[in-house]
Amino acid sequence: MSNRRNVSLLLLVNFLNVFGWALLTPLYALYATTLGASPQAITFSWAFYTLLAGLLTIVFGFMEDHIAKKPGLLTIGYFLQTSGLVILFFAEDVTLLMAGLGVYAIGVGIIMPIWKLLYARSEQKGKEATEWGLFHGCNTLFISAAAAISGVILTFAGFKGIIGLMIAAHFLAMLFASRLKK
Repeated sequence: MSNRRNVSLLLLVNFLNVFGWALLTPLYALYATTLGASPQAITFSWAFYTLLAGLLTIVFGFMEDHIAKKPGLLTIGYFLQTSGLVILFFAEDVTLLMAGLGVYAIGVGIIMPIWKLLYARSEQKGKEATEWGLFHGCNTLFISAAAAISGVILTFAGFKGIIGLMIAAHFLAMLFASRLKK
């Protein structure tokens, strides 16, 4: 597989992932209150998710340097993120909210270091700034689009509609990630 194709696939799976997650982030506190979360539980659950994702990104970063089937790790990471979102879809209390966030965070920890490694290895020499500009600029555009439409989805389909779309975006990211080559 050419480096151009790898860059395109890596950007696609990243944008699906960012778009999917950004559907909920502006409404996270509101969603958590529908599950009975207090303000303290909301802030603790977000702290738990970000702490776990951060620590696991560091741990998996060390481990992934020694694993041969690197693109396969992305598929596993997106599978775990999708699984975490399925838990959120069926969550009826704060315990399942925490479980869903925990499983999602494990996926983040796997994906972050390996995605960046694969992207850096696939960059076109002399176009690195352009390719990182695409990555960061488009991430912001996808976050903006997701934030803009999440309120509309909430109005017509509720949180189940939002989380359902999140699951679909992450599932597609998983499928496209499975097409990456070393």
